[in-house]
Amino acid sequence: TGPTMGYLIGFLVACLLASFITEKDNYLVIFIKLILSVSTIYILGILWLGILFGWNKPLIQMGVTPFLFAEIFKIALLTALTKKLLKFRKFI
Repeated sequence: TGPTMGYLIGFLVACLLASFITEKDNYLVIFIKLILSVSTIYILGILWLGILFGWNKPLIQMGVTPFLFAEIFKIALLTALTKKLLKFRKFI
């Protein structure tokens, strides 16, 4: 249960939330659902870091800021590919 434990639990919650994306959703709804699911990773990660290291540290700069641009890029890319991936999943 090191510093990454909150993020690992957040990944499980994010997977659950992302599973509610359907093929009928439009791109804006998919984008919002992905933002919410990824946000849980960082919220739980920051909460865990705060418990572990203390709340007087710069937790946002340590645990969120270095990853924001990559996350936005990944979410935008996945938003564009989600409908195709869901159709491909039905094929398999």
